[in-house]
Amino acid sequence: IKHYRVDKMVNIGVSDELREGADIFSDFDMAIYSKQTFGMFGGELASVLIECDNSLAGVIIDRFGTDVTIMPKGDKFEASIRVMVSPTFISWALGFGGKLKILSPGNVAQMLKDTAKDALSLYE
Repeated sequence: IKHYRVDKMVNIGVSDELREGADIFSDFDMAIYSKQTFGMFGGELASVLIECDNSLAGVIIDRFGTDVTIMPKGDKFEASIRVMVSPTFISWALGFGGKLKILSPGNVAQMLKDTAKDALSLYE
C-alpha cells in the first residue's frame, strides 16, 4: 500500500497497465485502514494498550470507532487499539500530555519517551 499526495501530482493520466497487488485489495477495508493510519504515515501495525483519562473516552471512540474495547479503571480507562505505529501516531499520543499513556508494547512506549526527551532537550 502506498500513499500519495494528490495535490502534489502533475501530468496524471490513465494507463492500460494492470495494477499490481489486486489480490491484496480483494478483502481490503478502507474504513478500518484509515482508523489505523495517522495522516499519510504508514508503519508497523500493532495492538497498542493505552491508559487514558476518562475525559478522552469520546476522543478515542471518535478516532478508533465503537468496536474498541474500553476497560474502566476508576478515573481512567484502558483501551486496546490497532494502529500503524509512526511518528505521527506518537505525536498524536503526546498531544494529550499526561492524559494518555502507552502501556504496551514496550517498544512503542519507548518511542514516545524518546520523542518527548528529544523535544524537551530543545528547551533545556
